[in-house]
Amino acid sequence: MEVSNTAVSSIPEIEMPDFVRAFELRAPRLGLFIGAGASVSSGIPSAAQLVREFKRQIYATETGTHPSRVASMTDPRIEETIQRYFDARQGFPRAGSDEEYSFYFERAYPDSNDRRLFIGRVVDGRKPHYGYMCLGSLFVAGKVRFVWTPNFDDLSEQAYSLISEGKAASVVGRDTSTHLDIYTRDERYPIIVKMHGDFRVDSLQNTSIEIARCDELIREGLVENCRSQGLVVVGYSGRDASVRNALIQALETHGVKAFPEGLYWCLRAEDRPPTSARELLESAARNGIRVGFIRIPDFDDFAAALYRGCGLKSAIVDARLAERQRVRRGYELNVAGQAEPVLKLNAIPITSFPERYYRFSAQVRGWKDLRELVRGSEVVAGLRRFVLALGRRADIETTFKERKVEDLQLCHIGSDIETNDSVLVGMYYEAISLGLTSAPSPLCEQAGRRGSRLLFFRKNHDLDANLEAEFRGLGIRDAAAVVRKGAGYWVHEAVNLSLEFREGRLWLLFEPTVALTTDGEGTLWQGDGKADVIRELLAVRYNRQLSQLLTFWLKVLMACTSDGVLRFPPAPDGFEFKFERTLGVSYHQA
Repeated sequence: MEVSNTAVSSIPEIEMPDFVRAFELRAPRLGLFIGAGASVSSGIPSAAQLVREFKRQIYATETGTHPSRVASMTDPRIEETIQRYFDARQGFPRAGSDEEYSFYFERAYPDSNDRRLFIGRVVDGRKPHYGYMCLGSLFVAGKVRFVWTPNFDDLSEQAYSLISEGKAASVVGRDTSTHLDIYTRDERYPIIVKMHGDFRVDSLQNTSIEIARCDELIREGLVENCRSQGLVVVGYSGRDASVRNALIQALETHGVKAFPEGLYWCLRAEDRPPTSARELLESAARNGIRVGFIRIPDFDDFAAALYRGCGLKSAIVDARLAERQRVRRGYELNVAGQAEPVLKLNAIPITSFPERYYRFSAQVRGWKDLRELVRGSEVVAGLRRFVLALGRRADIETTFKERKVEDLQLCHIGSDIETNDSVLVGMYYEAISLGLTSAPSPLCEQAGRRGSRLLFFRKNHDLDANLEAEFRGLGIRDAAAVVRKGAGYWVHEAVNLSLEFREGRLWLLFEPTVALTTDGEGTLWQGDGKADVIRELLAVRYNRQLSQLLTFWLKVLMACTSDGVLRFPPAPDGFEFKFERTLGVSYHQA
């Protein structure tokens, strides 16, 4: 697999602040086309995340594997195992291809009613994130009149209702497409057009054959709307042929009069322009239409910039934006009134973490090749259609020097980490694991497993004497030291790590356990009855000891940092993770 670099061609790139100023002048004559990427931060899985879920379900049921064994699709190794299963099958789409979503959705749920039930479950209970709340204010202020979307969720409608104190937007779906002309003439309410249906009332379009069809009245409405309004596309991949063809038809039908306020396509920092988007904008530019790619952090920050740029004020939105800013500065636990902690959590709050990473194109032949490249280096990397990396720029250039690195640049993470994005989480795991085990740390990883989730004490650990005494004081049966000789194996006190973004912040979760090795070093013992041995060792640990063990491990992990700061690479110029030097707690409000 070659991660290629495609030129942006002659279409200009527009900085977000420059576009925000123009938007304020042109509103409401610019409509929005909102794709699935806008809803991810509201808890709606992206198309890529849904593809992984479909693959997981199909793999588990076809191989007789218990779903819990493949539940962590944020683990690249599980993802690779499942992908190899499908790669060996005839007629299955190539990983990452445009056909994957519709193919695996239909494969997982051949019945259209089941697909509708699945969509209903996915969107049920989801609430609009701050970007949609900003959109709701733009609706209420009359700054946005039309939103076109292939999404099935109702986040735009919810946001408008919340900001307008209960009013309902005019929603057009496949089975209500005749209402579009009526709603257009009634200028009291914003219009939200569901290109592929409203899951609550319509028959949905989500397979390749269904998506290829767009209700003729909706298609005609979009084409006609493009004669009087410009269009801003955000959070959209451009894969939908029916939408693409409608926009092309608008250009062919209206010529130089199409999109009078311009045609714009939003790209995140790491995105390459989709071929379909580039061709569409080039065609519009040849007609003398104003076009451009707008570089944005993500939908939420883009919508917030439009909200502020239009000078809008909403108590609800301003509170959401203030909360978002507080989360970015770091979390402080404030409890109003009398409260007491009732549960110690096995989680350490991460108050700040890298918000930028390197992105570049290179000739990389999949995940296995990537791991071999970075092995032994001070670089951690992930793979999408391009390479993502944490590390020094010079180290990245050296590590990939034979792989034709192009377009190496720093990019903003945006809201991906909030959705526990598998590639970014995997990079964070590896960076934190390597940082915690760098010399002179008393901890090590499993041999041959760089960036392992399992860390355990080295045989020659040189642990602080006070911590050794604290461990002995726990009184755990048959555990007089953090590393000890067993019957044909060595027993190491160990911890399993995981990362999760919850309650607006990132957490390092850890679970105390034991590891068994053959030599007291990094090679895990795989003898008969291994699971029974571990189970018996853990069975004698009681609640009081477990609570004290959490505190012990907190001290050990923090001792591997520099006053709560962990850097990768471990140098002053490394990417920083900052930890609170305390465990999270769950509070009972009096």
